Amino acid sequence: MTCPHLDDLTCPQCRHRGSFHIDVTATAYVDAAGPCVESDYYWDATSRCACLSCHFEAPTSEFVTDAKPKTNALDASPRRSAAHSVRAALATLVASCEEALDGRWDRSDDGFDDMITVAERAIALLDEVAP
Repeated sequence: MTCPHLDDLTCPQCRHRGSFHIDVTATAYVDAAGPCVESDYYWDATSRCACLSCHFEAPTSEFVTDAKPKTNALDASPRRSAAHSVRAALATLVASCEEALDGRWDRSDDGFDDMITVAERAIALLDEVAP
């Protein structure tokens, strides 16, 4: 099975995007200091996924969407879009910091790459709507 891409995930309950808790499979070295992931990790459509906004849980396949989230006229404004993107970037940053502090951080670059991608998208949108 293929690994669903983060950009394709949307909570089917609250429409949250950008950050989720996903059960992953990895190989780790474990000693008295705790686990250290030694290999790439992966997830697929059957992996458990939890929304960080409303806490809805289901297989990742239920979060995959091919279409952009539905928006009303108010949500379609550039400022609203930028605000949503900034919120997603900050939620991803907070979740990653919490994982680092409580020892769940996977110690790979993928978490940082996701934060950078979401943050760069938010910055670009803010640049578009800045006076």
